Amino acid sequence: MLNPNGKSRLRESQAMNRGNDHVPAGTSKRRAVLIFFAALLSAALVAIALVPRRPGTLDRAKAAYARGDYATASRLVDAVLPERPSDEALVLGARLALIKRRPEDALRLLRRVADDRGVEGVDTLFECGKMCGELGSLGDAERYLRMAVVHAPGYREANYHLLDLMRIEGRNWEAYELAANVFPPRQFRLKHLELVGTLRDVWLDEAKDQEFLAYCETVTPEDPLPQLGLIRLMLAKQHEVGRAKKALLKAVAAAPELCEAQATLGEFLLDSGEDVEFLQWHAKLPSTAERHPSIWVIRGRWSRLQGDTEGAIRCLWEAIRRFPNDRASNLLIAKLLVSVGRDQDAVPFQQRGELLVAFDQLLVHYGRAPATLTEMIQLLEKLERRWEAIGWCQILLQTDPYSQFARETIDRLEMQWKPGREGTPSANPSLAIDLANYPLPHLQLRERTASSHAGAPRASALSFHESASEVGLDFRYFVEDERLQTEVYTFDFSGGGVSVLDYDCDGWPDLYLTQSRHWLAGKDGAEPRNALFRNVHGEFVDVAESANVGDQEFGQGAAAGDFNCDGFPDLYVTNLGANVFYLNNGDGTYQDITETSGTGGEGNSLSAALADFSGDGLPDLYVVNYLDRATEQPCPGQGKPTGCGPHLLLGQPDRLYLNLGNGEWRDVAEPAGIPLPQGAGKGMGLLVADFDGQAGLDIYVANDMTANRLYVNQGAAANPISFVEQGRVAGVAYDESGTLQGSMGIAARDLKQNGMLDVFVSNFYNERNNLFSQSVQKPSLLFNDLSLDMNLAMSSVNEVGWGAQFLDAELDGDWDLFVANGDINDNMAIVGKMYPRMFENLGGARFEPRPAACDFFQTRNYGRAVARLDWNRDGLDDVCVTHRGAPVALLTNTSQRLGHFIAIVLIGVECSRDAVGAVAEVEAGARRWSVQLMAGDGFSATNQRQILLGLGAQTEVDKLTIRWPQGDPQSFEHLPADRQWIVVQGHDSPIHRR
Repeated sequence: MLNPNGKSRLRESQAMNRGNDHVPAGTSKRRAVLIFFAALLSAALVAIALVPRRPGTLDRAKAAYARGDYATASRLVDAVLPERPSDEALVLGARLALIKRRPEDALRLLRRVADDRGVEGVDTLFECGKMCGELGSLGDAERYLRMAVVHAPGYREANYHLLDLMRIEGRNWEAYELAANVFPPRQFRLKHLELVGTLRDVWLDEAKDQEFLAYCETVTPEDPLPQLGLIRLMLAKQHEVGRAKKALLKAVAAAPELCEAQATLGEFLLDSGEDVEFLQWHAKLPSTAERHPSIWVIRGRWSRLQGDTEGAIRCLWEAIRRFPNDRASNLLIAKLLVSVGRDQDAVPFQQRGELLVAFDQLLVHYGRAPATLTEMIQLLEKLERRWEAIGWCQILLQTDPYSQFARETIDRLEMQWKPGREGTPSANPSLAIDLANYPLPHLQLRERTASSHAGAPRASALSFHESASEVGLDFRYFVEDERLQTEVYTFDFSGGGVSVLDYDCDGWPDLYLTQSRHWLAGKDGAEPRNALFRNVHGEFVDVAESANVGDQEFGQGAAAGDFNCDGFPDLYVTNLGANVFYLNNGDGTYQDITETSGTGGEGNSLSAALADFSGDGLPDLYVVNYLDRATEQPCPGQGKPTGCGPHLLLGQPDRLYLNLGNGEWRDVAEPAGIPLPQGAGKGMGLLVADFDGQAGLDIYVANDMTANRLYVNQGAAANPISFVEQGRVAGVAYDESGTLQGSMGIAARDLKQNGMLDVFVSNFYNERNNLFSQSVQKPSLLFNDLSLDMNLAMSSVNEVGWGAQFLDAELDGDWDLFVANGDINDNMAIVGKMYPRMFENLGGARFEPRPAACDFFQTRNYGRAVARLDWNRDGLDDVCVTHRGAPVALLTNTSQRLGHFIAIVLIGVECSRDAVGAVAEVEAGARRWSVQLMAGDGFSATNQRQILLGLGAQTEVDKLTIRWPQGDPQSFEHLPADRQWIVVQGHDSPIHRR
């Protein structure tokens, strides 16, 4: 038997005897007596030991349990439990209580087990943790499992169960810390690699996990851990944010030290714009929250919104020091470093952020095919996340046991990897770039900047009237309902495009609308046709057949522009299949020049624009293409046919056709710098404008689940035509957190009246719409996503946004915003038909959703393309909206006029006749506006080629300056308001059109 010092009692006695050879005689006699009685006692014990012993009660209970005699086992355990039961008895009692379907009794017994049993008790601790988890007591489960791994850090099953708990609770960062320091990489399971792969995505099975978490909440209503998991599910669905906030406040109050709950609440309050509550939350943060990287990211985002750039940089740097694998922190700090002139320091953060975006996209949205796994492993190795790369190699070997790539990668990385040594300067830029000299922010509320003309809050003056049927605009996009009962293709979201043009040059804007058809049918008289509605002084008449523009392909969008500069607008129709190019003959008819121009293609085109990219005075053609192989097969759905998601198909490359001036066109996309990598693009929306104020028109493409692209024109010095893609570095490729979105519509205006374009992008369900704003005067483009600051983010998360346009609806001098919404189709519906949105600009570029008095805004639809026009020439911009499976809408602006207007039509002479990229600078009283004429105009649409600007109370334009794409600027003074002015390049004075 061992004493506390580890010596046997026999050896201790011998040592004592050797040390007592000389003792007094009396002592010797007493010792002899003691030895005699000790001998008698020993003999008695030996005798007892030799008699057969009946097993103890607990042993007999265990034996009964082992042979399945649960009744006997339960009776015997019940006899032991009232005394001072051992942990072994408590655990056995809990097992039997479960068999008797008495989970409350089982949990009560387990909670009596000592949670600090030392190395000998780790198996008992693990079993307690496992059973508590199964019984729904997550807090107790974590307590026992953590004690088990404290005593035995390499206890694999206990660590697995801890990771499972963190997965269901959405505690990704804590899971990463545990996994990085405990596991040999080859021991990882797929679900745990997924969990630790990204800080921002929740790996919850909505049906299965929600049911279990709800059960846990009933078992232990005071435990915040199941609440945290349910909260993550609520926030993921977005339409339960009210419940989520209440639950978050409850969880934080119950467990202030639960950092994941604190971070989730802070982000929620920040995103909701609840500034006062946010500051109150931050003031109560416990000191333990300093360790969590998300707390620092939230501080950084708050500081940026408050205009404290230096404080934001410091906070984001602190976040990256703690966790270098968060894409949002790296991308945002890179952008902020550029804004303060530290471009070189921004580079490693930007590069790491882009690699993280690519990895997270594959991790979250793609399957586990060998090719995908290989790409993920390559990205992890570039990121120096070696132990994760080794773990994914093991997953690859399970899929492809003969993968030489996986085996070689494991061999190479295992030589480099050491536990806890992932933080190197090359893997974590914050270790190489010291930003500790930037001050920590003082979190306090900043009064929002409002423009000087913004007065007291007022009732909305917005009002529209749906007039389509009243003025002869009778058009409904065809939906093949019968086929959709059995098969659905990706293209079945389409609702048609709209192009505004004055095809007969009478000063009244006409409308061209694209139509679909039966997919497998041929072109014949029975199939629907595209429509050209001529505006005859306020009445619309379909003249498509007589004008020869009634195409019967599967129509998706249309672009209007005068490619030969003869004064008559031509048409380019984007189809599923061959596109069609129509030349305006100038006599009310068109001719099909698709074959001779070579611009038809055989793609999946959604949007297009005619604009002069080369600077030679002739409009060229940019075509946005969507998914490849979209027509080959439908994808299986859950109980009903559905279309393939964009992540299941490759993208088609866009096309850039150069106008050669002799009737021929040449596709120069690839040599011009429009990349054609496999699967890139997946384009939907398009905007052509001069974004950087330098020579040459730039191109912005909204892509579906891939990075949006901004192609910056290198100008006249670049011969031949050349572009450089700058979407990522400019900050318009994805949202602020680095999330790739399903982007569709685009609209742009100078909202802050600082001479620079701001860009609105509409996105898919559960994604915020973006408002990318330029606010830094630099040679390079730099945007910040201010959708939260401008109140355009949270109102959009439950919607699927499509076409969007800015217009000054009530002529107060501020740009309002219209957005069409609607789900994909009935088969793929998340919510289904949706309401359109009208946002009123309150001044200072802050928006407020308004119902806009009109039945149209109270009607759900599958909204699609949106175009802006003044169809009745009353000086108020109207809106035309296409729908999937519903009539086209013509929203006549009937808003209360809060000011005057000026309408400007530009005709280029030195530049292309359409003058795309020209900027009108307007001075009236104390106010200044800068308005650019653009092309592309968002999703499958073309706006009226007119600038219509509200002047507020000003009755005269003091000065109008036109900055043409090519040629000298021109200025005109003292132009009366409430008129349409035609400005011809080079003419001394504008022409008043009556």
